Formats: sequence, structure tokens, C-alpha cells
Amino acid sequence: MEIFGVSVSSEDPTSRLRQLLGEIKVIIFTIDGVFTDGQISYSESGEEVRTFHARDGFAIQEALAKGMNIAVVSERESKAARKRLEEIGVTDITMGVKDKMPTYEAIKARYGVSDAECVYIGDDVMDLPLFEKVGVSITPLNGVEYLRNRVYYVSGYEGGKGCVRDVIEMVLAIQGKWKYYEM
Repeated sequence: MEIFGVSVSSEDPTSRLRQLLGEIKVIIFTIDGVFTDGQISYSESGEEVRTFHARDGFAIQEALAKGMNIAVVSERESKAARKRLEEIGVTDITMGVKDKMPTYEAIKARYGVSDAECVYIGDDVMDLPLFEKVGVSITPLNGVEYLRNRVYYVSGYEGGKGCVRDVIEMVLAIQGKWKYYEM
């Protein structure tokens, strides 16, 4: 179909998203602004203080139990985030990397997957290189405005407030592995 001389797809974008999510084998996300709300606080003793949503943690545990691979790639080191991720069973954690592409390529090799089998959740412009590679790119509701027209899906949830859960639910539900959701 053409509109104003531009060829556009008449395919339902929701059905295309379902098709793409049905192929996902690895869910990758960053910490600041996705697994947390992006705020960084310090205690009086100088320790980093972070909050994590229990719903995101539950969904990650469910995904791991169902055989989904979970990987985390972050620009910053965070003892608090590492502790929480390890507590819920995530073992593929890379922190302190400015260029995420080599880590992404290593994740694909480790799990033997293609770009199309990876979803990436990011919230800021430094995530653009991965958004351009993965099968499905996602940003939280409060991801930077610049990303909204450059990702495949904008979650209805903010980072640190259920965004990771939203994505995991969609992927597992479409794959018939999420028993708490009706499609």
C-alpha cells in the first residue's frame, strides 16, 4: 500500500510484534533506567542505595525457570544491582562497559543465537547501537523521547516500575510459557 507515494505495510504491527517475540531466546537489559528508575542515591556512609521492583524480580525468576536466557549489560558498576540480580538468579551480568557491542556479540555467541532471537531493553541514546542490531528493541515508558520512534515497542511501564516484567510477560505469554496471562 502507498500513502503519499511512500510504501507502507498494511500488516498489523501487533501481529508482527507477536511473531518477533515468539522467536526470542535472550532478554537483555541495562540497569539504570530499566531495572531501576534511574535515580542514584547515596547513604551517609557513601554506599549506593537503589530500589528494585519485586515484580521485575519475580518475572526474571520465572523466565529463568522456563529456560529463557537473561543478560544484563550496564555502563556503571553497581554493587547493589549486582547483589539483587544474583539474588534472583541472574548470572550473565556485565557492568562498567561504555561500548556494549562487544558484550552483546559475546552474549550471542555464548547462547548460540542470532540478532533476531534477542530483545534489548534500554532507556537512553547510548543504547541505540544495540537497538539497531537486536530483533526487538524496547524502551520503558520514561525512556528518553528521542528513542520512542526508534524502537519497536514502548513499554507501558516505567523503568524500575515493572518494565522488565512487562517485556518478560509478553515474551513468555506469546511462547506459551507464562501461566498468569491470557492472550
